[in-house]
Amino acid sequence: MQEGLDHLEQAHIEIFDAAIQQQFREEDLDAWLQIMVSMKNHFLISLCYRDFSETAIRILQKFMFHPQL
Repeated sequence: MQEGLDHLEQAHIEIFDAAIQQQFREEDLDAWLQIMVSMKNHFLISLCYRDFSETAIRILQKFMFHPQL
């Protein structure tokens, strides 16, 4: 059984942000896309919180402006 998070805390968002600082490798794009699809609602909700919004914007931009994702 797979367990998920009900919500993200600041530490979760910062860790995710740190994980995507490097360029995505071509062979990992499908995995990153699956991760983003499963977490997108968390990031969109994070935009509503001042402490999370800048990091959430940076994460969303990384995915939204990637030419292949």
